[in-house]
Amino acid sequence: MEYRTGSIGRVLMIRFDDGDDVLEGLKEIVIKEKITSGWCQGSVWDGFNSF
Repeated sequence: MEYRTGSIGRVLMIRFDDGDDVLEGLKEIVIKEKITSGWCQGSVWDGFNSF
């Protein structure tokens, strides 16, 4: 078994509004925050109408 450890320097939580261009928004944040690497985890939720 092999494994590695690391640490997370910063965590950003970003919420996009309906109609926002997600890709353009992410590009803007990456440039503004000088992000060189990262990963995204997300979900789409339509309030109570999602059931």
